[in-house]
Amino acid sequence: MPANVTQGIGFIRYIKSFQQPVFSQRDVDVMLQALQTGRRSPSPATHREHVQNLKRRSDPAAVRLCPKCGNALLIRTVTSGPKAGQQFWGCSTFPNVPSDTEPVVGYRDVW
Repeated sequence: MPANVTQGIGFIRYIKSFQQPVFSQRDVDVMLQALQTGRRSPSPATHREHVQNLKRRSDPAAVRLCPKCGNALLIRTVTSGPKAGQQFWGCSTFPNVPSDTEPVVGYRDVW
């Protein structure tokens, strides 16, 4: 198996194998500040918005746009391999996407 595939508690050894910091302390502080200031305070109104967004996300008839190129996302079905039969959202322009963007093809379950 590849080194990043672990079983049992082997993930601890894998995580501890990383010694180089990815972000500086300043980067961490900036990200933390952005997370703290961007969060809306809990209220009945924000709860209602959240529930409406969840319902929209699970509505298969809702129009979804590719975050990379803005074209429609379609429900596609994997035709071969271990995920055969599984459905996912994929960009309608794939594989003919504009040259300045990468296609969005995710294997996240539709339902």
